[in-house]
Amino acid sequence: MLAAVCCTVFTILLPQLLITRPDSTGNLASLAMWYFPGYVIAWGSLSLLVVTLAQRMVRPAVKQNVILILAVATILRLFAVFAASPQLSDDIWRYIHDGQTLAAGHNPYATAPAELESQNKVTRQINHPQLVTIYQPASQWVFALLAKCQFDRLGDVTFRLGFVLFDLGIIALIIAELTRLKRSVWWSLLYAWHPLVISEVAATGHQDVIGIAMLLASVCFVMRRARRLDMFFAGVCFAMSIAVKPIVFPLVLPLVWELFKSPVACSPDHKVMCSKAALVHAVLGAMVTGMALYLPFVYMDQGIGRLFETASTFVEGWQFNSLIHGIALQLAGDSQQARWLAGGLLMFILITAMRKRLSLIQTCCIYLFASMLCSSTVYPWYLLWALAFLPLCFSHGLWMLSLTIVISYEVLGHQSDWRVPMWIWGLTWVPVLVGVCRDLFVSTKTPN
Repeated sequence: MLAAVCCTVFTILLPQLLITRPDSTGNLASLAMWYFPGYVIAWGSLSLLVVTLAQRMVRPAVKQNVILILAVATILRLFAVFAASPQLSDDIWRYIHDGQTLAAGHNPYATAPAELESQNKVTRQINHPQLVTIYQPASQWVFALLAKCQFDRLGDVTFRLGFVLFDLGIIALIIAELTRLKRSVWWSLLYAWHPLVISEVAATGHQDVIGIAMLLASVCFVMRRARRLDMFFAGVCFAMSIAVKPIVFPLVLPLVWELFKSPVACSPDHKVMCSKAALVHAVLGAMVTGMALYLPFVYMDQGIGRLFETASTFVEGWQFNSLIHGIALQLAGDSQQARWLAGGLLMFILITAMRKRLSLIQTCCIYLFASMLCSSTVYPWYLLWALAFLPLCFSHGLWMLSLTIVISYEVLGHQSDWRVPMWIWGLTWVPVLVGVCRDLFVSTKTPN
């Protein structure tokens, strides 16, 4: 109940936040008065819940608790959607423009917003208008569907409501997996009531929840692996997740490894699929989905070539609040070498997790968390991917990052110089590294 009250207080404070663009000295004052205090209080209450759950490994009655968890999560999100406006990020205006473009039958990868003959209130708020969109086809189809259903003037309420539906689906999947693992459903609060999720999805409107829901569904289908349709839909959902954020593609390795590390013979009644048959159905689902998502854009006017140009610009030229990539860049002095070093370390971490025969959920969580540590660009909403796995696989380092990551919003006070000061960087990452050391210490003490 304390967690519910504290998270409610944070949500009530969100509409008071006022972030103006371009630069405004009032942005920091607004963050310090409304956002940061409420965030710390909400995060602290959830931390007390973590301590309680760790000491009392009990499994309470599920039905009543699930209703309470989902009810509070839904109410908080709906309040944020209708009472708050997108403040911390302006990405949603790109989503709306892309969705309206595709819904009108045009290719969103063909023309940059700055190249349009006429501008409107949506296009004038898009960041980097000289570039075409970077968002992948799975996101584009969802944007188009939401644009078709748009009921408010600008579309931000419609889009944020759509993202909240995906977000509630994520919570339902987490609860279902906790129930399967015979763990307390209260662990789901670490995502369901987390202030970062509420502010980044319901209030600000980030589309990452589309891919997160698909990735989590794919993992659940693979863990279940009972019918042909399970594995087919596992491939469908994984392909859709990649078509939201390609960084998840390396997780194909642990997903396949999960099928073959404990080979299962096909049962006569076909209730349990053997490893090879399961893989065939998953690959079929992924291939069909990938073609369905990408081919229509390939055959549209100008295709998807400019998508890769924008992606290349992002990968090669953008850097924000990075840890390992930033350190490698300082040591090597070359951005390409820094990317290779950070990427190589990320793959090493993934392969090491697989060799230690960790569960599929643990491996996914470690990879997604490590991708934050190795990425060249670390925005707060990127953490949502790993945070969705946190209730199923707790990590002290990841939990600390879910607190410190929002300090980087200090940059909103000096947007012309889009980089955090060194003291902000240290305040963000030093507690996380301490938490990672704690995780490593606990893992060495835990028998396999």
